[in-house]
Amino acid sequence: MYGILDEHLTHAKSPQSLVEVGFGSCIDFRDHFRHLHDVSRIVYTGYDITEHFVRYARAEYPGYDFRLGGFRDLDGLYDVSFTRHTLQHLNPALLEPSLRALLRAARALAIITWRTTPGREHLVWKSKSKLRPEGGWVNTYDKKAVLGIVQDEGFHCEIRDCTSSGERDTIYVLERE
Repeated sequence: MYGILDEHLTHAKSPQSLVEVGFGSCIDFRDHFRHLHDVSRIVYTGYDITEHFVRYARAEYPGYDFRLGGFRDLDGLYDVSFTRHTLQHLNPALLEPSLRALLRAARALAIITWRTTPGREHLVWKSKSKLRPEGGWVNTYDKKAVLGIVQDEGFHCEIRDCTSSGERDTIYVLERE
């Protein structure tokens, strides 16, 4: 998954701005984005809707740009937008506006990783946890509808499958046409 971004960066002449929506416990930041930021390959901005994760990120990684907010709070254009295992946790009614916001924020490249499989109907349930006592959504997505939005927003989509942590992921690599 990180190879997609690395490949994009090999062609960049200056640091690329990258926004990550749904950074959670900072796994991608810790494992890859922090180093790229520190060596001036990217300028990182992270958004998460969970206050606990924002407080954690700011305490664990002071001096980096972690913000409270979600897809529709994106405040500008970034060279790259990135989200992993996040869109599947949205209320299904928010999927389209959130996906459009993520794509509109990307100048050149958007990377979306799905853990759930596509399906025509939303198989939705709301589960509660310590971090989200109000519960959270876990659902499928309509691949045809998503690809329609992608095309409508002016992106070409390449779909790749990969395995991470023993789980199968689907990565949408979206390049602006």
